[in-house]
Amino acid sequence: MSFRVNVAPRAREQVRSIGLWWLTHRDKAPTLFEDELTRALSLLAEAPQLGARVRSRRADVRRLLLRASGYHV
Repeated sequence: MSFRVNVAPRAREQVRSIGLWWLTHRDKAPTLFEDELTRALSLLAEAPQLGARVRSRRADVRRLLLRASGYHV
């Protein structure tokens, strides 16, 4: 069973900005961030308990480290 992973509007803007920066400045691995983010979102859809629970007003928010790029989702 797959779950829906919601990405907040502000986070979507950050993803676009980071992705563009990565494409422009990381010539040896320009798609690493995008690839890693895609894998993480797929993993979260299949196993939503992954990652550390974060205090939030929303029901269940998780934080998952993208190890290769150093960002959190």
